[in-house]
Amino acid sequence: DGLRLVFGDAPLRTVVLLSTGVVGIAYPVIGIVLPVIYQGNDDPMGLGLIVMSFSLGGVIGALLYSSFGHQAHPRATFAISLWGAALSLVVFAIWPETGVMVAAGLAGGVLLGPMNPIINLALQRRTPESMRGRAMGVVTALAYGAYPIGYVLAGVLVEAYGVVATLAVFAVASVLL
Repeated sequence: DGLRLVFGDAPLRTVVLLSTGVVGIAYPVIGIVLPVIYQGNDDPMGLGLIVMSFSLGGVIGALLYSSFGHQAHPRATFAISLWGAALSLVVFAIWPETGVMVAAGLAGGVLLGPMNPIINLALQRRTPESMRGRAMGVVTALAYGAYPIGYVLAGVLVEAYGVVATLAVFAVASVLL
């Protein structure tokens, strides 16, 4: 029932599939590619700074959205969130220096921060109350299914082509998304 509901509603389907794509692209970069770079550089602090800046940016972005989101159109804000993820990954691929990546992570996190609130808003507006649990289950299952696939793909690409090429592939995928 949840799958039928989510995939039968075009706007909800779009939001869910795009956000699942972001999870499948961004999480592997943070969880596989960046650790390979920083393990090779013996710089765990650099990796921690990037992950922390991205997370902090996400919290700031979500809080800003909670304060000012009622003034913005959800579709435009969602598009900006998608571009925020793409921006970070493109900067990571083009200029992989810690300071730049920290700044890009913070900016990308701020821009990406409204994504989860928008997904929840779409679910609340577009699903009957009796179906919300099922719809949320579909969203969660897709996200939990996407990032392991991205992790495997990232691992294979890093082994076969190296971190620079893998970052480029994930950056291009994010821009295309």
